[in-house]
Amino acid sequence: MRNKRLDVLRFVAVALVISAHSGFPSITHNIGWVGVDLFFVLSGFLISGLLYSEYKATESIDFKRFFVRRGLKIYPAFYVLIAVTGVASAVGWTGIPTGTGNYFREVVFLQNYGPGLWDHTWSLAVEEHFYIGLALLLMVMVRLSPGDANPFRKVPVICASLGGGCLVLRGVTLWLYPNAHWRIPHPVYSMTHTRMDSLFFGVFLGYLYHFQPKIIGDFFRSRGIRVTVGVLSVALLLICANLKSRFYELSFGFTGLYLGFGGLLMLSLESRNVLRGGAARCVEWLGSGCAYVGRRSYSIYL
Repeated sequence: MRNKRLDVLRFVAVALVISAHSGFPSITHNIGWVGVDLFFVLSGFLISGLLYSEYKATESIDFKRFFVRRGLKIYPAFYVLIAVTGVASAVGWTGIPTGTGNYFREVVFLQNYGPGLWDHTWSLAVEEHFYIGLALLLMVMVRLSPGDANPFRKVPVICASLGGGCLVLRGVTLWLYPNAHWRIPHPVYSMTHTRMDSLFFGVFLGYLYHFQPKIIGDFFRSRGIRVTVGVLSVALLLICANLKSRFYELSFGFTGLYLGFGGLLMLSLESRNVLRGGAARCVEWLGSGCAYVGRRSYSIYL
């Protein structure tokens, strides 16, 4: 079953991205790029949740079934975009690269390691690599702990290791290629091995949500804790989205963003009955509209 609150977060993410790419002055134009980081945390949480739920129901993970289901959701619309791009280019629409390499990288989801056709599809490559890698990782964990009710106990350790490793890789990449650029700000912004920690933080939150719900419930039971997490998350997001140093923005900044979005994600799941009466009904109505758009965020993003 869909969670409307997560669909609302999808709406926020795609609205931020559209704002960043629109070219129109707005409050969010300069910080809209962080919408991709929200998408990453959400993807990690949701996709891992599907795999966790499958294991809890069947005590196994079917990679073929998972890959087919993901493919049916991702590939048709994406390849229609590529086909329409080719037709538009053929009839003379300027501004689209026409090189064979550009099309090849898009088709095989390597556009985040070299110039593709569009400025924004690099994130789809990161997520595609993540889907495959995550399913294989969790399958290995299951194989190593047959019959275990929770074979994923190493997820927090892997998350911490990836967080530190990706942070180091971002710093090294920025140091080695200070002036590198494609059609996006910097390769470190788009390469899978420098961004995987954002997605895996969502995997970690999904692990807690599915296998350690008591920890989550006890932690967020206090209203003071919820308020503190909310304030700290928003502060972290605002600071990291507005860092003036390119080095810190593209290294520690990404870490701060997924921590902040992770905090808001868990708050959206654990907070209940914050508003009452007319205010609650108004927010419910507004949330339903945002969730409707959020459910279509992938097509809108394309």
